[in-house]
Amino acid sequence: MEKILDLVFPKKCMNCGKICTNWICNECFNQLKYGKIEEFKEGEIKCLISLFVYGEIRDKMLKFKFNDEAYIKNYFVELIIRHEQIKDILKNIDLIIPVPMYFLKKMRRGYNQSELIASGIAKELKIPMRNDILIKYKNTKTQSLLNLEDRKTNLHDCFKIRNVEILESKNILLVDDIYTTGTTINECIKQLNSFRCKSISVLVVAKGSVE
Repeated sequence: MEKILDLVFPKKCMNCGKICTNWICNECFNQLKYGKIEEFKEGEIKCLISLFVYGEIRDKMLKFKFNDEAYIKNYFVELIIRHEQIKDILKNIDLIIPVPMYFLKKMRRGYNQSELIASGIAKELKIPMRNDILIKYKNTKTQSLLNLEDRKTNLHDCFKIRNVEILESKNILLVDDIYTTGTTINECIKQLNSFRCKSISVLVVAKGSVE
C-alpha cells in the first residue's frame, strides 16, 4: 500500500519541495544544523537530545501541532534515525514513553504530537513504546500562554504512573515536542524516578523559547 501511495502521491522534501524518496532530500539534509546532545554524569537526566533550536523549526512545529498536519512527524522521525550519534544513543533504550496529553485535549486535537513522534521512533528502531504508563489526569492551562512563574506551578502533580512494574531497571526515553523552561519534562521525570528506572534520557524536537 505504501508503495502504491508513493507512486500516486510521491514524497517531497519538506525543506525544498523536490520529489525524493525520503521526507528530506540529501542536499537539504547535508545543510541541516542539528541542535545539542547533552550528556550528564549526575542528576535525574542521563541525556537531553534536542534536534533544533525552536526558532529554526517554528513554522513546521505550528503546522504539526495546530493545523492537523500530523504527517510532519515523519520528517522529524527521519531526522532522528538518520543522525548517527542519536541513533547510537537510542540503541541502549529499553522503553519509549511520550509526554502525555490530557484526554479531552487529545480528542479535540485528534492526536498527541509527542506520541506520534515516539511511535515513529519505536517503529523504525524496534523499541517498545507505551502510552499507558505516564498519564496526565488534570486539564491544565497551556504552558505557552503563561508567564515563567505560572509555568512552574501549572503542572504540579498533574501526572501519574500506571503499570509501574514495567519501569523497573529500564533505560527510558521520554519524548516531547518542545523544551522551554523544562517544567513539563521535570514533572514527568519526578514521577518516573519514583519507580526505580535505571536511567531516563529525554528527546525533544526543539529547545528554546516559544515567545
